[in-house]
Amino acid sequence: MSGDSLERSAKIKSVTTGGLIANLIMSGLKFVVGYFGGSKALVADAAHSLSDAASDIGVLVGLRFWSKPEDASHPYGHGKIETFTGLIISAVLALTAIGIIWDALYQVDKSDVENPGAISFWVAVASIIVKEILFRWTLKVGKEVRSQTVIANAWHHRSDALSSVVAAVSIAVTYLFPSYGFVDDIGAVVVAVILLKAAVGIAFPALGKLTDCAPPPEIRDAIYQAAAAYDKVRSAHAIRTRYIGEDIFVDLHIEVDPWLSVREGHDISSDVSRKICEKIESVVDVVVHIEPHE
Repeated sequence: MSGDSLERSAKIKSVTTGGLIANLIMSGLKFVVGYFGGSKALVADAAHSLSDAASDIGVLVGLRFWSKPEDASHPYGHGKIETFTGLIISAVLALTAIGIIWDALYQVDKSDVENPGAISFWVAVASIIVKEILFRWTLKVGKEVRSQTVIANAWHHRSDALSSVVAAVSIAVTYLFPSYGFVDDIGAVVVAVILLKAAVGIAFPALGKLTDCAPPPEIRDAIYQAAAAYDKVRSAHAIRTRYIGEDIFVDLHIEVDPWLSVREGHDISSDVSRKICEKIESVVDVVVHIEPHE
């Protein structure tokens, strides 16, 4: 593993471990206070934090595999495991949301609703602060290391912060107006909807990368421009790209003067490959096919 890969893995491990510890503490605190304090919205929020912890564990476990270098059985590396981990995170979010909605709808017509205490509100506020800090830290690292899985995990933290906002509001309303106990159930459902939205936002990009979708058009345009701008390239075409984790692998055809030697053609293809990798940070490998220009 290269020095850059080791540094990338160390940053991901550090921020994810920090998130895991915070999530375990907050989920336990919210569950205990929500359960004994009579707030289903806070218990639902605790489940959200627990799903955050599960996704942190998924990232840490997945990191051990996707950070491995290329080998005979995986000549392109193990990067797709990183994308698959992001898909698992979305599934955990979705299942958690469905469970919260089911419980809230089942309980909404119960007459023995217990109004939450003031401590439930302050725990929800503390969760907002902690999760917002985790979101900003994780998002910063995710962008630094170009990991959509880490960025997805960051938004998992942000969705938890938003769900804590909803929980705090519903707890405050129910505490101040005891006859409005149903607001706590509504808050739990809103938390679940936030979870589902986050799950969909994570799942679709991950599924696209696992099925070899092309990167955005601006990246394909940048690849073409980098190749066509080389003075010895007459034209560039048949550009194909694929994701391996967060890295992009490219192959394309270029046309050159037909009377060039094999050595000259090889040098041109090497230069084109280097220029594309330099221009587009996410591109790590370019295969160039040489054709004679007619």
